[in-house]
Amino acid sequence: KAAVYDNFETPLTDRGKKQALETGIKMRRIGELPDVVFVSPHIRTVETLDLMVKGWPELHDVNTVEEERVREQERGLYLDFHDWKIFTVFYPEQERLMTAQGHYWYRYPQGENIPDVRLRMENWLSSIRELQVRNVLVITHHIPILSVRANIENISWRNLMELDDENTPINCGVTRFLKRTDPGQLDALSLAIYNQKLY
Repeated sequence: KAAVYDNFETPLTDRGKKQALETGIKMRRIGELPDVVFVSPHIRTVETLDLMVKGWPELHDVNTVEEERVREQERGLYLDFHDWKIFTVFYPEQERLMTAQGHYWYRYPQGENIPDVRLRMENWLSSIRELQVRNVLVITHHIPILSVRANIENISWRNLMELDDENTPINCGVTRFLKRTDPGQLDALSLAIYNQKLY
């Protein structure tokens, strides 16, 4: 089953704005100021960061990079419809293809599948390692969040889909990885927090 997704220009709802502001306020109290902020170019993530800065004013002075690699999964022609049932009326072969391949492997026409997102997120993670910064904040989306977890934790595609079913990323949820201190694992990251609600 395919979910309904917003497009690039979809703004935050009033509820989403409140969540972003409150998350910024709470992160200021409990978090450490990042060395760099990466934000998806989608309107709703840029707005999320702007509202977080209102709640966490010190973020304003942190180097911020609009990073297209952390954007949401591209859904191609599907964005003209925003409804899977209507989309498959016009493209019935896509429903058969989705059923045959499964949601993880299915690639939207003129869009991406989840492995495509995992590849660009791995590329982004590699560039972060090269920067050698201590603390990074990224404002991103549903599939990129799952992709980062899968890449860092070596989660199989089956377990990734189970995670999405059982504990899908929430709006403005906080996920945090910490650098491990095990001998021989100095560059490894471990999950500390997933899907934390601060609003």
